[in-house]
Amino acid sequence: MDSETPYTALAPPVFDGDNYHIWAARMEAHLEANDLWEAVEEDYDVPPLLTNPTMAHIKHHKERKARKSKARATLFAAVSQDIFTRIMTIKSAFQIWNFLKDEYEGDERIKGMQALNLVREFEMQKMKESETIKEYANKLLGIANKVRLLGTEFSDSRIVQKILVTVPEKFEASITSLENTKDLSKITLVELKRKKMKNYKKNFKGSEAATNTSKNNEKGNREFPPCKHCGKMGHPPFKCWRRPDVKCEKCNKLGHHVRICKSNFQQKNEAQVAGQQEEEQLFVAKCFTSSSSTEYWLVDSGCTNHMTHDQELFRELDRSKVSKVRIGNGVFITAEGKGTVAIESCKGTKLIHDVLYVPEIDQNLLSVGQLLEKGFKLNFENKHCFIKDVNNKEIFSIKMSGRSFTLDPMEEEQAAYPATTNSTEIWHKRLGHFHHAAMLNMQRKELVRGLPHLDSELPSCEACQYGKQTRLPFKQETWRATERLQLIHTDLAGPQRMVSLKESKYYIIFIDDFSRMCWIYFLKSKSEVAGVFWRFKQWIEKQSGCMIQALRSDNGKEYTSEQFNKYCEEAGIEHQLTTPYNPQQNGVSERKNRTIMEMVRCMLHEKGLPKEYWAEAANTAVFLLNRLPTKAVDGKTPFEVWYGYKPFLKNFKVFGCLYFTYVPQIKRDKLDKKAEPGVFVGYSSVSKAYRIFQPHTKKILISKDVHFMENEKWSSNNVEKILAADPLHNQDELVDHIPVRGTRLVSDIYQRCNVVVLEPAGYWDAQEDPKWRAAMQEELAMIEKNQTWELVEKPEDRKVIGVKWVFRTKLNADCSINKYKARLVVKGYAQIFGVDYSDTCAPVSRLDTIRLVLAVAAKNG
Repeated sequence: MDSETPYTALAPPVFDGDNYHIWAARMEAHLEANDLWEAVEEDYDVPPLLTNPTMAHIKHHKERKARKSKARATLFAAVSQDIFTRIMTIKSAFQIWNFLKDEYEGDERIKGMQALNLVREFEMQKMKESETIKEYANKLLGIANKVRLLGTEFSDSRIVQKILVTVPEKFEASITSLENTKDLSKITLVELKRKKMKNYKKNFKGSEAATNTSKNNEKGNREFPPCKHCGKMGHPPFKCWRRPDVKCEKCNKLGHHVRICKSNFQQKNEAQVAGQQEEEQLFVAKCFTSSSSTEYWLVDSGCTNHMTHDQELFRELDRSKVSKVRIGNGVFITAEGKGTVAIESCKGTKLIHDVLYVPEIDQNLLSVGQLLEKGFKLNFENKHCFIKDVNNKEIFSIKMSGRSFTLDPMEEEQAAYPATTNSTEIWHKRLGHFHHAAMLNMQRKELVRGLPHLDSELPSCEACQYGKQTRLPFKQETWRATERLQLIHTDLAGPQRMVSLKESKYYIIFIDDFSRMCWIYFLKSKSEVAGVFWRFKQWIEKQSGCMIQALRSDNGKEYTSEQFNKYCEEAGIEHQLTTPYNPQQNGVSERKNRTIMEMVRCMLHEKGLPKEYWAEAANTAVFLLNRLPTKAVDGKTPFEVWYGYKPFLKNFKVFGCLYFTYVPQIKRDKLDKKAEPGVFVGYSSVSKAYRIFQPHTKKILISKDVHFMENEKWSSNNVEKILAADPLHNQDELVDHIPVRGTRLVSDIYQRCNVVVLEPAGYWDAQEDPKWRAAMQEELAMIEKNQTWELVEKPEDRKVIGVKWVFRTKLNADCSINKYKARLVVKGYAQIFGVDYSDTCAPVSRLDTIRLVLAVAAKNG
């Protein structure tokens, strides 16, 4: 490219929100090539010209000013329309670059997780039969470069090792050739690709070359007389491989060429013997010819591998792993693949790995040897076979039948304990039976944090079958709000036949059209609608800093009452009513109601909860939907669009699961139970804790110190059985114990599901939120204003007492946020347990001094 080419001649790479690190690297190179990177890297100011500037000064001033404007215009042209609308008001290229970096690059922890996922993807790669070495190497190199862009080292030698280990067997000869000529620990990636490609082409054309050689030999036999060295025809004596003056490069002996060295044939024979031995390790003591059910599995000690003849049982099947199986009569049959089989039992699903697919057998076989190799334990006694997993938990108890042990997974007596549910099923339930394709999209685009790796397929969910039915969609509206609270959708649902735990019969939802954020309130009668709307309006406008401009509802009497219309008129809100008997015109609210109730039905059915829990389930459903992606906001979550940052899902639990909360020793005798059971019914809206229901007290508490059993349901028998096994040492998951001020009863009014107060744990967490940064600045300004400290020298016999930040959210009577308060206090290790350990004091004076002054004041009256 000519150095004088203007910067507009090359189109910059366009960023659409995905693969930020790749775009940033390309964009940096583009800006450097056009001499614009300085304006992005440094936020310099262009000073005004002097009184009598020279031509050089004028040119320099013009160039620096033009460089800043060109860099800004280039960044505008390098993003999609959606991202451009978010940065179009930013005035400098430096600020635009940092905004995109903060928005899409993530912090070090997120970058570390992304790098870990890429390394995991790298390790799971295997070369396909249809791939060439170059294609496979380029794919691995692409993953490695993504890891490097995240700041993690990744050497080329690691890629070379991966290629050498994972190439198909047809390249074994090529690898052997490389070992004889090169040190594989020092070979470069480029050299490996060149060598391997060359060898691959030789292997590919081997049959054709052999044919041509055979024809040439036939022709040559007629041209040369018998050789004086070997007595054969077809070659002149000076080309004979058995010349007495030839020294073999393999064995260093005279009299033959390396091509006919005996050591070559010995290695070949040894390789063939090794292959036969490996092949014969797959052995079946008995081949069944009688027809048996596909569901039955025979426990066989003479079988060296799990085998099945039913291809439909496989979750994953690798057809490339073909081998031979020798049966009892010495005949070999073919295993046409290996994979993972899902055994469906009456109490769950158990995955069996490394199962051979052998169509010629008629019986599913469980290998005793392979089970032991995987860490399982088998015990044969009293005509039973007991199978225990690696945690010594009994999973199957098989009764002997006809001198054999046949497992019937669907028989309840044989399924001792439910099989472990995989993480995909657990998170499907934790997210209220959310659509699996949307969950995969949410993980792929990293729309939330804390979500683990999910399988591409979800096992059939019975709760979803009961809870979800669909009809043809109504034609969607084309108009959409362009800012928050420009349009609010609302709808009232009910009455429910079963009143809730707090005796509610109705619920009302409010949906922001721009972000699709949803809020839910529970009512005992329709007459409360106007009052609830007015409280919602006052709260949401104060929180967002925006005003509700329009409200869309149906023609229900609760929305057309005199009081409701008066509220709208006084606030200047345009009240849009739908046509009678056309609920599709209020489709946003209607569709949201349908989704909420589908999730409610699924969650209640999943844990077998009574219908009176419907309000708790609906409250949780709205909480989850606000944190799950929707097409209405371009695949983002309503939470992110409303608050400006991504939600965190790591602490989510399965609704309705059994929990145990620890009873402190001070509140029980030595013989009392150490835990109290209950039902998990949602997430607190005013603190970072869980809402838990205690059936024996009929109270809903808020607590953090909770022990969850996500695969268990509430029942008195189930609770007693689990308590007897000491729930504090035999549970699915333990929530970290974090000291809190205690639990308290929830008020009669349900907490709003959107108010989630995430108080920072420390200074660095608070620095990421502008609201908490402002609170800290306010506290420091107050300390400076009151002059509560004095800088002195540290005494030699004293320790310096540190300080820390304590963050609290002050709430109004209706649970809305009043202010964010930050306090600078003395660290607790300088205080005494039982005296002042639980107090937080500002670092302005000693407690002893305060007590002394108060005592003197009290004495003197």
